[in-house]
Amino acid sequence: MTKVFHYRIPDAFMLPVAPGDRVEAPFGRRSIRGVVVSVSPIPPIDPKLVRELSSVSPESERIPPDILELTKWAAK
Repeated sequence: MTKVFHYRIPDAFMLPVAPGDRVEAPFGRRSIRGVVVSVSPIPPIDPKLVRELSSVSPESERIPPDILELTKWAAK
């Protein structure tokens, strides 16, 4: 089973964040690497519970859309 977590994109990020971007995010007391699977202007959970991303990798490291779709399919 795949679990999706929700994070806010900080205003300080210079480039837009898009699906396929590799990011670093706080997770409990540690920081983990992950991949953006979707971007939404309104979180599907209480906005007070949403933490900010720590960093985003350069666009050149973005996972291509066809590969991202394949990973979503495989996760199901």
